[in-house]
Amino acid sequence: MAFQLIGVIVTLLAVFGIVVSIIGYLIFSNSVKNEYAVTTYHMADTAATLVNGNHLVDYPRGEETEEYA
Repeated sequence: MAFQLIGVIVTLLAVFGIVVSIIGYLIFSNSVKNEYAVTTYHMADTAATLVNGNHLVDYPRGEETEEYA
């Protein structure tokens, strides 16, 4: 009887640990995805305000326009 009781308790603890681990992983991965989305949005917004799309051809050639000098 004691062996069965210990086995049930250990099994419940293992199942609980697995469930908590899965929930933690899902919450962590969602948090990282959200942070990545916010960060990339801010980087794109900053780039859009600093870079003039009319001069994109000049950047690979290393030319600086007066606007960015």
